Amino acid sequence: MIREKTTVEIIQEIQKALNKYNLPVKVDIAEAREGADIGLNIYVYKKRNWKLHDKINSVIQEVLEEEDLIPYINWHYEQN
Repeated sequence: MIREKTTVEIIQEIQKALNKYNLPVKVDIAEAREGADIGLNIYVYKKRNWKLHDKINSVIQEVLEEEDLIPYINWHYEQN
């Protein structure tokens, strides 16, 4: 029998993958909405720009693709 990963384990994997690229991000659990399998709050400690957003999203999708999960992501960017 294959053991399924918990939400916390998946979030830790995502955080670890983002840390590998030294991205200014913290990942937390959120409510999964709109038919998603997992809900994520993504806190980005920089102002929003498309290159950063794309890189973070790519890393997240790569990890979740391995688990065959569809995310609902709430993005929170630094306002200053």
